[in-house]
Amino acid sequence: MNIKYFLMTAAIVVATSSAAMAADAGKPMMGGKGKEMTFEERKAKTLEHMGKRIAAMQKKQACVQAAATQEAMKACFPNMGKRGENMKKGMKDKQQKMQENKGDAAGSGQ
Repeated sequence: MNIKYFLMTAAIVVATSSAAMAADAGKPMMGGKGKEMTFEERKAKTLEHMGKRIAAMQKKQACVQAAATQEAMKACFPNMGKRGENMKKGMKDKQQKMQENKGDAAGSGQ
């Protein structure tokens, strides 16, 4: 009896969620400044964004192809070192906070 009840409930959930998703499919999404975007506007914006990313990748690709040395190739990715440094700094800050919290918890128990 429990299995039948579970399967019936699951079927109802799937049916109602599918109907809700179908109803939302025709609604426009919100754009910037609370403006609703139509499908065509979303499509154009997506294609514009993709074009910019493709152009940036092609620029990096040409840089790597032209690189003759490791240093020249590193120059194709100027932000890579900064990103790694920021991650290290973030991890150190996080570890320091954890140590401080650990010390506070141990000190409050006495």
